[in-house]
Amino acid sequence: MKRALVVDCNYICHVSFHAIPDMTYNNLYTGVIFGLLRRVIELSKRFEPHNIAFAWDSKISERKRIYPGYKRGRVELAEKFTEEEKFQMQQAYHQFDRLRDEILPNLGFSNIFSQDGYEADDMIASVVNSNEEYTIVMITSDKDMYQLISDRCMFYNPTTKKLITKAKFEDEWGFPPCLFGKARSISGCRTDQTLCLDGVGEKTAAKYLMGKLNKNTVAYKKIEGNKEITECNEYVIILPMEGTMRCPLKKNSISRDKFVRVCNDIGFRSLLKEATIKKWEDVVKE
Repeated sequence: MKRALVVDCNYICHVSFHAIPDMTYNNLYTGVIFGLLRRVIELSKRFEPHNIAFAWDSKISERKRIYPGYKRGRVELAEKFTEEEKFQMQQAYHQFDRLRDEILPNLGFSNIFSQDGYEADDMIASVVNSNEEYTIVMITSDKDMYQLISDRCMFYNPTTKKLITKAKFEDEWGFPPCLFGKARSISGCRTDQTLCLDGVGEKTAAKYLMGKLNKNTVAYKKIEGNKEITECNEYVIILPMEGTMRCPLKKNSISRDKFVRVCNDIGFRSLLKEATIKKWEDVVKE
């Protein structure tokens, strides 16, 4: 079976922003762009994919419209930024836009997915569901993506270098990954600031779902008495969210010439070494 990577671009771009904050060319910041391209080369060497998809968050959020408290902590943190920090983030997001709308298309990538109101998580889930002829490797750090792990879908965190297969997930968590979304809907997620049940984690919630949780326990009674929390959380946690577009993969048209042209245009001389260019030629094994 052919292998495809689907990249959580907002995650990779944020990591790149913090790792290479001050890289510029012609008075424009380029560290985020450099970081993502370098990561694509690294990931391609690691997984030898036949295709690559790039998933992006929308600037507007359907989840926040439905549930205003969703990820409120990130908004509050941004509100405390200094003027310099706000400027740096503005420059970073400008690079996000350049990558999505200009750089990746100019490199010849055809599978660049975003949708107004939806998150990269939804795009990744749609890629998984829309391309059954591929084995998928999700490139992300978001544990919500665990619910998509299956016999043909793996989770890879490029920061920790940890690859999670279905077997590894079940060994660590003790239940099948297909239950993770429902289990997290019951327990809640403090990171995303969804509604939470104190004292009920995903493993306990999974036992409940499998009929293995003692009905006399406090956790069981708490779950039974708060099903409205589960129903509310399911809308924002279960992937993909209702209304997400399909994301079938198309053939790319990447080439040595396009890579050299883009790197010259944005001053990435270090990527123009012959050894690096050769790696780029092997990025997608179509």
